[in-house]
This record gives sequence, structure tokens and C-alpha cells, in this order.
Amino acid sequence: MYRSDTYEAYLCFETKEELEEYEEMKERFKKRLNEYQKVLKKEFALTSSPKGII
Repeated sequence: MYRSDTYEAYLCFETKEELEEYEEMKERFKKRLNEYQKVLKKEFALTSSPKGII
């Protein structure tokens, strides 16, 4: 589980091995979401973050 500055993400896996398998993908998505959030703040005056992303 990790927490972003502006949103929370909960990851569910059945085993530790599954979590480790998807670690790289999770980090890529986290980076992209943080970059997109910066764009939303700058270009669209985002003032509050979404409660979740599906």
C-alpha cells in the first residue's frame, strides 16, 4: 500500500509474490497520475483531488 500526496491508493493482492510482480507497473502508474495531477492543477485549477480512480 502506498499513499500519494493528494490521493490514497489501496492495492489488493492475494500473495506477496503478486504484489512484487506488479511493483514496477504500480510505480509507473503512480508517476503518471502525479504528472497528470500537476497538469490539472496548472491548466484547470484543480483544488481538490478525486476520492478514487477506477
